[in-house]
Amino acid sequence: MTGQRTALAGTTPSRFRRATLPPAEQGLGRRLARRWLVTLGLSVVLVLLMLGTRRHWFDETGPGYAAYWLHDRLYLLLKGYLWTWGFPQSLVVWLVILLLLGMALAGFLSRRPLLRGAHGLAARYLLANPVGRRMIDQWHRLTVRTRLRPHQLEMLAEQARQMVLEQPQARLPLSRLLALTQLCMAMRLRADGSTAARLTILADLLETLLRIQQDQGDARAVRAAMEQLTRLMADHLTALTATPVPGDLLAPATLAGEVQVLVTALQGRLASGKAGDLSLLRPVAAAIMERCGLLDLIRTMAERGLRGFGRELSAPEAGPPACGRLSVLIALCAATETGEAELAHATLESLSALAFGRAAGLPAPVAAFADAWLAEAPDLPHWQLAARLSEPPLPDPSLLTPGDHDHLTGRTRRLAWIAGAAEATP
Repeated sequence: MTGQRTALAGTTPSRFRRATLPPAEQGLGRRLARRWLVTLGLSVVLVLLMLGTRRHWFDETGPGYAAYWLHDRLYLLLKGYLWTWGFPQSLVVWLVILLLLGMALAGFLSRRPLLRGAHGLAARYLLANPVGRRMIDQWHRLTVRTRLRPHQLEMLAEQARQMVLEQPQARLPLSRLLALTQLCMAMRLRADGSTAARLTILADLLETLLRIQQDQGDARAVRAAMEQLTRLMADHLTALTATPVPGDLLAPATLAGEVQVLVTALQGRLASGKAGDLSLLRPVAAAIMERCGLLDLIRTMAERGLRGFGRELSAPEAGPPACGRLSVLIALCAATETGEAELAHATLESLSALAFGRAAGLPAPVAAFADAWLAEAPDLPHWQLAARLSEPPLPDPSLLTPGDHDHLTGRTRRLAWIAGAAEATP
């Protein structure tokens, strides 16, 4: 399969660039109203305290003495050191500080931070070097369980990782990709350790592994990166301790078990430098094909309903949104390891059948399953990689570029056309 490896990322939108915008906030209007009231109240109290101290409204022999004590012992001391001592140079410094504080306050009261652009530039600079990534990791570790949780920083780190994966170059910056992957994985696990979140991370790791496997850079660097990533996946899989349900091929625990088998086979191949043991992957291939049959049954049920024959089918349990994408990646990884491209084609076509059944109309429980299973997959690069797996490599030298080859290949045209709806979806 070495000669058939082509960069998974391209010029088309991919699952790597999943939407990273924050979800719509509930009760934002009430929170903003409370912020305005609190800010207005504090401003009124501060103004009254300043006027009362200046005009001697407070009794010096009573509790009002505290206002005069704060003025003489704290305010005048700070004013002398921070303002008068360095005047007029201190004027420039304080103008900048007041401008930044005013912008921060305006963003706090409007929920549209004016400093977000500067914050993004600073975060991207830190994410580009190891010291900055360690600083971000420590800051997130300290604030993730507080009201100061850096949601924007989490999104910027994920976007940086996705931009590296999306690079059209054949050679990836592997060390940076692995560092960003570990950082994003740690940040997301701190924020949410649920099974759904862990499955999403597992799908991201497997997709990253596939992307690295297509890299055409130094073979030793690619192998070292794959070894590091498989160790990371093996450690992550230990947290998914749920026992697979026998016969339930759509359950998250079953999918995680199949990934475990793939990781074991990959680690064995990388350690020995030889082709993996196909007998180890035979149960995974059988599960993939049986799962395709179950999804095809839903399309059959929808067609029977359109013809008026009824729609009798027990509804599978709707799993986390990452299940559908994870099933595609399992099939693609198994097809890459075994050379059986039909594993990938059958999975993608069964998901197309599921999408057809959903469009044709399904009972509510089955429709809920279809919505969850199709939430993140299939996407156009999945179809393109499946088409490339079944094609012979280009001759070297060749008169055609890889882009020309994609346009001239009937299977690629057909698969890309089928995936056109997914590509056009915002």
